[in-house]
Amino acid sequence: CLQNMPDWSCGLADIINEFHATSPIPPYDSKVHRGIWRTFTIRCSLRTKECMVIVLHAPASGGVGAKEDGSDDYSNVFDREKKRLINMLTEGLIPMPKRIFPENHMYDEAKEEKNAANDVGIRVTSIFFQEYEGLSHPSPEHPVQHAFGKKSLEEKLGQCTFQISPGAFFQT
Repeated sequence: CLQNMPDWSCGLADIINEFHATSPIPPYDSKVHRGIWRTFTIRCSLRTKECMVIVLHAPASGGVGAKEDGSDDYSNVFDREKKRLINMLTEGLIPMPKRIFPENHMYDEAKEEKNAANDVGIRVTSIFFQEYEGLSHPSPEHPVQHAFGKKSLEEKLGQCTFQISPGAFFQT
């Protein structure tokens, strides 16, 4: 994982990489428009310790680039794989992998230990799936399917609490 990425995002990346490595369903290849798993959007609030995952995928039947012989139709295993992914993402706190940084990296070990002691951990609190057959990326209004947990992510800024939906633009 890159040095500028937070530990929680590296932990999620590890889970998603493990899922991809063990899934019979291939990731999407934008050059030939085949495969299913396209992108994973992750929204996280460090203040509320909530994390939302939005999985963009092509239709299980193959979508735009489907082979005529149907050999890339994953309809028979798609629901099982969605459930397995949900279980992998929600079985506990997001793991925080131990990372080794180069010697010249500005790393404050005392600060990290203090942060770790005060940190109660982050959980995936909501998961959405978004099917898209198009060639690029869906619009923010494109429908999502709620699959697990809360329907929005809470973020606190000062005394205000915002409820962030999967398609919302929210940047702090």
